[in-house]
Amino acid sequence: MQLFCVSVHMFVVAQYNVIRIRKEYQHLCLFFLYCSILNIAF
Repeated sequence: MQLFCVSVHMFVVAQYNVIRIRKEYQHLCLFFLYCSILNIAF
């Protein structure tokens, strides 16, 4: 659950800093968020 919270936090930060953060970092955040959702679902 902690990992999920961290992923959500990273995702939110990425959304607020879309212009400043590179696309690679945003994709990494989405990847961690997706993995966290799968971990909770299964």
